[in-house]
Amino acid sequence: MNLSASSSPQTEPVSYTLSLVNKLAELVKLAEWLEGLADKLKLSGEDAFKLELILTEAVTNVIQHGYADAENGEIEVRVQDQVNRLRVELRDKAKPFNPLRQPEVVFPRTLNEASEGGLGIHLIRTYTEECYYQRVDHQNVFVMVLTVSKREPDQTSV
Repeated sequence: MNLSASSSPQTEPVSYTLSLVNKLAELVKLAEWLEGLADKLKLSGEDAFKLELILTEAVTNVIQHGYADAENGEIEVRVQDQVNRLRVELRDKAKPFNPLRQPEVVFPRTLNEASEGGLGIHLIRTYTEECYYQRVDHQNVFVMVLTVSKREPDQTSV
């Protein structure tokens, strides 16, 4: 799996980008890309899990709800390595949707009250330290920030 990276000398963190289309089959491509990225960034198993979970949930929401009626749609995933933080950005041209405006989950008291789904945004909020949303140039831009275990900077990518 090709991990494209870009950086400016000593001024910006290294970024990795993946382009997807709005098909659920692309989640396999995302998982493979994230596995390679976790190895490259030397993420702990827990941090790799959190990264995959939040991105899988966010991308699935875009595919199923944002592009629900569209035949073709692109989703760009960018992960920026900031040594002890990962800045994760998701961009798409789907219909406007601010996931942060969704109400907090109210957990059911009984099985009869339970419904399927609806936990993705809750999981994203749980596993990130910060989230931001804005609509820029007809695009949804959703940024999630994760703190990761202390790691040595990758000397080969600087």
